Amino acid sequence: NFPEYTFTGLQIINPKKLNKFKKKKFSIREIFFSLIDKGRIYGFIDKNPWYHISNPQDLNKLNIRLKWMAYIIYDFETTGRSARFDQILQAGFIVYDKNFNSKGKLNIKSRLNSDVVPSIKALRVNKLRIAEILSYNKTYYEMVLEIKKFLEKYKNSFFLGFNSINFDEEFFRQAFWEHFIFPYLTNTNGNYRGDLLNFVTMVHAFRNEQINVERNDYGKLTFRLESLARANNFDSNESHEAIADVESTM
Repeated sequence: NFPEYTFTGLQIINPKKLNKFKKKKFSIREIFFSLIDKGRIYGFIDKNPWYHISNPQDLNKLNIRLKWMAYIIYDFETTGRSARFDQILQAGFIVYDKNFNSKGKLNIKSRLNSDVVPSIKALRVNKLRIAEILSYNKTYYEMVLEIKKFLEKYKNSFFLGFNSINFDEEFFRQAFWEHFIFPYLTNTNGNYRGDLLNFVTMVHAFRNEQINVERNDYGKLTFRLESLARANNFDSNESHEAIADVESTM
C-alpha cells in the first residue's frame, strides 16, 4: 500500500512550453507528463510537517504549535570558503522564544586542525591571527560535540542566519557529517530554516524606504552584514566575530 500524497509547489514554466498546445483549455498535467517523458521535471517527497489551513480552527492549531517554537540565530567564522576543505573556527548561537526574548547562548571557538591551511583573506576578514587560532583550547571535534549538545535541547526550531543557506549551513552539515552526526538538523524533525539575506534583499526591492543600504566603491548596492548594520545604526564594531554577527543579524 502506498501512502497518500498531495502535490504542491511552485512552478516556473517557459512560455514556449505552452505555445505548442493549440487547445484553448487543457490540463497543466499534459505539460508535466511531456516533461517527465523527457526527463526535464521531477518531484520529491517532503517529509517535513505540512499544515493545511482552511478555517480559523486550523489556524489556531498552528498558532499553538508556533507558540513553542524557538528561533535559533547562528553564524560561523571559518578558515575559508570551502565547506569541504576548510573548517569552522568560531560558532555563535543565540536562541529566542516567540517574543524574541533570549533563552540561551553559545559562543565557542575551535583550534585550527593540523590538516587545514587557512585562507589569508579569510583571516583578514575575520580579524584573526594564526597564533590565536592555534591557541584555542577546544579541538574541532570537541567544538562540534558541544554544538550538538547545545542544540539538542531545542525542538521545533527555526534556524536563521545571514547568507546561511549558501554558506554557514554548508559548514554546519559538513562538520556534523565528518563527525558521524546526522547532518540535516536544520530542516528535519519539525525544524525549519531561513536566510535573512534573502529577506533583506526582498524588503529592499519592494519597500526600499524600510531599510538603508549603502553603496560600495563601485556604486553598487552592498548587502554585507556589517554594511547594513552600520547604515541602520546598529553597532558593528565587532563584526566578523561570530556571536557579534548573530546579534547584528537579530
